[in-house]
Amino acid sequence: LSRQLQQGEMYCAWELTLFWSKLQQRVEPSTQIYLERCRQLSVLTKTVYHIFFLIKVINSEIDAAGLATCIELCVKALRLEASENTEVKISICKTISCLLPDDLEVKRACQLSEFLLEPTVDAYYAVEMLYNQPDQKYDEENLPIPNSLRCELLLVLKTQWPFDPEFWDWKMLKRQCLALMGEEASIVSSIDELNDSEMHEKVEDCQDENKDSSANGLSGCFDEATNLLRGIRDKKQKNREIKKLRERGFISARFRNWQAYMQYCVLCDKEFLGHRIVRHAQKHYKDG
Repeated sequence: LSRQLQQGEMYCAWELTLFWSKLQQRVEPSTQIYLERCRQLSVLTKTVYHIFFLIKVINSEIDAAGLATCIELCVKALRLEASENTEVKISICKTISCLLPDDLEVKRACQLSEFLLEPTVDAYYAVEMLYNQPDQKYDEENLPIPNSLRCELLLVLKTQWPFDPEFWDWKMLKRQCLALMGEEASIVSSIDELNDSEMHEKVEDCQDENKDSSANGLSGCFDEATNLLRGIRDKKQKNREIKKLRERGFISARFRNWQAYMQYCVLCDKEFLGHRIVRHAQKHYKDG
């Protein structure tokens, strides 16, 4: 196994790693010694795939006790030259997100890294969803990994970004993300417009229901949109409240709208929004 790690060979690499792990656990059941042996092997590693194998055996054999070591290996994987491959880097980010599912800041950093590597519509909406969640307050004493390791992880992720959004709000970050998306940015803009129109319709429907209920002397519970907009007469203030609702409650609706309205063309093997079907057909007609 050591020879394979040093030479970067992949033949039966997973089987060898698993076999070594089982033997190590049988010879020396101490968790700390086992983790130290894994760290020593990671020093010899030349490929990210071998690091993935080590993370997998640690996670299966020790679980929570080996979490910090797994994150250390992820940091090493991000620094390996072999991790310049886009798909490999995305896999590392996804692994980190799975290892730290309750750390919102880390998940944001990982998802933004994935987007910057592949700025797709899917990745954009995943970033939007995380950045519109309320910020978390962290208790350094109760973190699942040491705070120093967490800071190192975030630093490694952020050093690969073309900008530093630490003090940005979502509006500013959104502008930067859309600028990187090229033609796909128009899809997001179209879905935002579509969702905004549906948002206004839903708010108006809720207000109508509220009026009917009051006229009939009925009492009931209305959704958050109606409660926030009730009594607000100033148009500018109302628009601000609608924007808050859109950011907080209609994010998933945007994504569902995008999926529902996308159409596929067998002639050019491309996807496009449903309301552009006539324009798309005319383009093929003109091109013959």
